[in-house]
Amino acid sequence: MLKHETVPGINGSIRGRGIAHRRLTEAQRAYLADRACSGKLDLNNLSAEQACAIFKISVACMEKHRREAAM
Repeated sequence: MLKHETVPGINGSIRGRGIAHRRLTEAQRAYLADRACSGKLDLNNLSAEQACAIFKISVACMEKHRREAAM
């Protein structure tokens, strides 16, 4: 069982683009994932790659949808 591990500098929200720059441990990433799933952490401003990884689609698929929706 992983020890409960907080992440310095993160209170109630995190920008998706900031995740990659933080050099987080696996335990810290697991902590953030749990907080996001339980609604205790607001995850916003995801990069296209991050959003597509979460929803298991390609960036090209998302961009195609975005273009079609803008018409």
